[in-house]
Amino acid sequence: MWSRILNSATVRPSGVVPPITADRIKAFVLDAFFITLLQTPFYALVFSLANKGLASAELLYLLSYLGIPLIYFAGFWLGGLSTPGKKLMGMMVVNAATLGRVSWLQAIIRVCAYLLLPISIFRVLINPRLRLLHDEIADTQVVYKSA
Repeated sequence: MWSRILNSATVRPSGVVPPITADRIKAFVLDAFFITLLQTPFYALVFSLANKGLASAELLYLLSYLGIPLIYFAGFWLGGLSTPGKKLMGMMVVNAATLGRVSWLQAIIRVCAYLLLPISIFRVLINPRLRLLHDEIADTQVVYKSA
């Protein structure tokens, strides 16, 4: 069972075969890095404003902390089916029912359901399709891109 979950083979299947978990983790780490690069200038601005006593700096921090990942993930899923991390790993997010583009609603639900990621990680151990909880909730599927 663990080899099925953690196997990071270099040969990539195509079509609707679910990606191995190790590739999904790598893609998520890459995306987290890219989001950090996007958020850093906003955080610098917010901390600069906070040092000047601007009361709305906390609101700006909250908006950048939540808003940038929301726009990043939802925007890439809607625009090109893949975030840069998933694209680098050869994966894309599709509507599980049609295998087509995800809808706005699915993208928003999927981003919000990321808060359940710790539960998702344990759930993948028993899910034969390797769908995480946020995929199930939003009715999405991560697949390898066709060659």
